[in-house]
Amino acid sequence: MKTFWDEKEIKQLKSLLEKPIRVREIAKILNRSTASIRVKCFRLNLKRDKEIRKTFYTKAKYYCIDCGKEKSKKKCKRCISCSAKAKNWDKIFTKERNEKVALSKLGEKNPMWKGDKVGCASLHAWIKRHKPKPKFCEICKKNKPYDLANISEKYKRDINDFEWICRNCHMKKDGRLKKLHNNNKKISKEEKKRRKKEYYIKNRDKRFIQMRKYSKEHYKPIEVKRGNKK
Repeated sequence: MKTFWDEKEIKQLKSLLEKPIRVREIAKILNRSTASIRVKCFRLNLKRDKEIRKTFYTKAKYYCIDCGKEKSKKKCKRCISCSAKAKNWDKIFTKERNEKVALSKLGEKNPMWKGDKVGCASLHAWIKRHKPKPKFCEICKKNKPYDLANISEKYKRDINDFEWICRNCHMKKDGRLKKLHNNNKKISKEEKKRRKKEYYIKNRDKRFIQMRKYSKEHYKPIEVKRGNKK
């Protein structure tokens, strides 16, 4: 392999970079490595045009037989709409038929219906679909509503048991706003000690019970069975 670059080689490199040829092919013509060509281009500040670069990275395009539009897959001869027409899907799956199927599986008719055993997230989604969102909060009637809050705190499948309220009213109702203000206040060292003592007294019995359980499970006496000696 060569080490030094002549003026003829540099001119030849500049002319080859203008053509849509890869770096591997240029390396074979000049009898050099791809790394040496890239380093030389970096030092001489030689760059290719954007149109030449696009030729290396363009994907193959596939077209439909019937309509001539572009399609994603190579295996399929037709696009989705043309294949549906060829198989008569429009005649089988009509709008009236689809509406009948949708109505036949609404609410309790659906096999995935859980009733009152539904989770919290899916219950909120069901109420969002059935209860329209008002322009203003139902409590303050000033701000825009963002949250669906439960009134009875039992999470029933009832539209009247929920209300659209703003975030400020929701925080006040749950008592989170007071906790947030109390946590942001500066606490003295004496109050920190008092809180630690209260926490220790509350969880002292729990810790003692857990230690007893742990000791019983892991430190049982082992019974050794020995056979009769002959």
